[in-house]
Amino acid sequence: MNHDIPGLEWAVAQRPLAGEPVSGDRYLVRPLAGGVLLAAIDGLGHGPEAARAAGLAVDCLNGIPPGRSLDVMMRECHEVLRGSRGAALTAALYQPAAGTLQWASVGNVEGVLWHRPGQPDGQRQCVTLRGGVVGYQMPSLHVSTLAVEAGDICCLASDGIASGFVEKTPAFTEPRRLADYIMERYGKTTDDA
Repeated sequence: MNHDIPGLEWAVAQRPLAGEPVSGDRYLVRPLAGGVLLAAIDGLGHGPEAARAAGLAVDCLNGIPPGRSLDVMMRECHEVLRGSRGAALTAALYQPAAGTLQWASVGNVEGVLWHRPGQPDGQRQCVTLRGGVVGYQMPSLHVSTLAVEAGDICCLASDGIASGFVEKTPAFTEPRRLADYIMERYGKTTDDA
């Protein structure tokens, strides 16, 4: 799936666990004034209850008024998901005019920012993973702000993708091809991805 958002190219690859009618892994790409909210959500387990928890998080993030900070958005999701199965969540706020990406994580949804070659701050940066479950046990959040430039690639992935993908410099810079490559090469057969 891909929608036009000025200054941003994006794509998603996803699939449910074999034999399940729905996936508990969901995503969000939401344009906001001055930026874009990105999120990957992994409802705990798989199947309809995991999909329900992930859907609650997507609905919450879609409904939060613009201008809220990332940590406030994640705490609001925590309140909405209480009583559900809960979810792992990594959310990122990309602000192109400022040249920044802010992100935070609860649970095991990985995030990596691959910088285009030649930038001084290294080849990649990873989100700080915090133990916990949105809707059940919320840790203290660690919101990081990273400098981004044209050509950088941000990837968010549930634990249905083997973490080895983080160490590899992207073979493709076109989002659709990269998403498909990561799914094909690193997608686990034991979980939603």
